Amino acid sequence: MRCNLSLMESLLAGPRIEPLLHPKPGAVTRHSSHKDKTVLDFAITQTPLEVAAYTTCIEASTRCRGSIARGLEAYNRMHEKTGVKANTSLGTLLLILPLSAAHGLTGTTSTRTLAVTARDIASECSGAEETREYYRILRRLAPRHLGHYKGPIESVWNEPNTPFPRILESTSWDHVHREILQGYPITLSMARLIGERGSLEEGALYAMLHTLAAHGDTLVARRWGWRAYKTLIHEARWALRMEPKWGLKTVLGELDRLWRPRGWSPGSVLDMLAVAIGFHMIQRLV
Repeated sequence: MRCNLSLMESLLAGPRIEPLLHPKPGAVTRHSSHKDKTVLDFAITQTPLEVAAYTTCIEASTRCRGSIARGLEAYNRMHEKTGVKANTSLGTLLLILPLSAAHGLTGTTSTRTLAVTARDIASECSGAEETREYYRILRRLAPRHLGHYKGPIESVWNEPNTPFPRILESTSWDHVHREILQGYPITLSMARLIGERGSLEEGALYAMLHTLAAHGDTLVARRWGWRAYKTLIHEARWALRMEPKWGLKTVLGELDRLWRPRGWSPGSVLDMLAVAIGFHMIQRLV
């Protein structure tokens, strides 16, 4: 079995650390909550995420096909038992499972190799079974942006037969899905930015702000529309310009003052940030 404990624990440190970071505009932190979830809910649901990652890694070490489906299945089963009704980590889960499969398949400890291999696994080793497990999680959690869908692939409210790569491709405008398809380029860039600052928290918060200014957030676009998406980028770019003068936490506090009353929480970028912190920890510790 190729599932190295040090690598897996380093990767999974990212989702443990990300919810604690403060300040994060509009998001759950160690000092700020949402109506439907708190930092404690993230801590509780970390266990299903870790079990899913290890399940996928172990499965992929013997058989690539179906390994991501087994991880999704394990996550759904255990998450339901936690009693947490809110979606805390689905985007992070989608990003981490192909990486876990990549490590199980190859044993590599290189983050870049993990990212490229994860892309290939998601494209070549997943099928309709992964889609069915993914849809089951979506139906149970029913995140607020889900809504109803009519188009070339099945609605989440139906039992699907569409291969998982097609699901990713059909929504490749979404940060999380596109990262998997393209080999995690933004996430790798965020990991590099984290390492360039004095502390982990400062580096992670700067990487978040830099990414918001460069790429916006597609979860905000899903929930609030493309005008909100463009406004978010404009305001994040203003904060990035002012950061050398005012300081990082001050400009993030200003964004929080604007975004929290609007209900904007940049969940897609935070999912990537959680994995980027994991990459950073791998590079430091493994």
